[in-house]
Amino acid sequence: MNFFSLIDSICSIASLIVSLFVASKVIKLSDSNNSNLGGIQQGKGNKMAKDHAVMADNNSSATYNDYSGATIMGEFDEPPVLTESYYPISATEMDKYQEGISPNTCNMTAPENSNTLCLSADFEKITSKPDKNRWIGYSIKSMPMRDWRSFVNENYSLQFSYMATESIKEVWIEITNLQGNKKIHKTRLQLSQTDLKFSLQLGKYKDTVEDWKFVDEICFVFFPENCIGQKGLVFITDLSINRG
Repeated sequence: MNFFSLIDSICSIASLIVSLFVASKVIKLSDSNNSNLGGIQQGKGNKMAKDHAVMADNNSSATYNDYSGATIMGEFDEPPVLTESYYPISATEMDKYQEGISPNTCNMTAPENSNTLCLSADFEKITSKPDKNRWIGYSIKSMPMRDWRSFVNENYSLQFSYMATESIKEVWIEITNLQGNKKIHKTRLQLSQTDLKFSLQLGKYKDTVEDWKFVDEICFVFFPENCIGQKGLVFITDLSINRG
């Protein structure tokens, strides 16, 4: 009996060692924040499991199991892989917003499936109120991707052409990282009835590339105090991100 007890003890110890080894190779996640949908990717040396909540090392013989209620303990922070040299930005998702001024002073139209915008602005009857913080504009939320770090690292450019009619003289472009609660770029466009080209070289932001991890919206904004008595149409055409 002592012999069999010894064998049983040895087997138990061996099983414990194997369990600890497998546990060190497998990442089990619980209480999923993605409802077990889509792919879950871990860092180098780990596979990607689609619709699964357990990961195994490439050298491990562990199997993949689907756990409902899995929690993503973290994310593999890798910039996206770019496959195109041209990424159009169409206004399929947009919001109008204003402060201190009637929403009727500005409207925007965007042809379906087009990366062309037309902003109509009328500030002819607006009186000056320099003590008020007033603005009106549109935010474009339909980005080709939220993470722009690869655009920065690989020297892409945000580009578009623009022109205006009648007397409207300026509009601002703002790029916003809402998670970081910051505007990562802001430029005043001086308008004319001549077709002009805007090109923002993203490569110059490599020192602050992490600010571009979450690009939530591109905004075109009028500040009424700078547009008193003005009106006209503003055309933004071929809004896109391009290599070089």
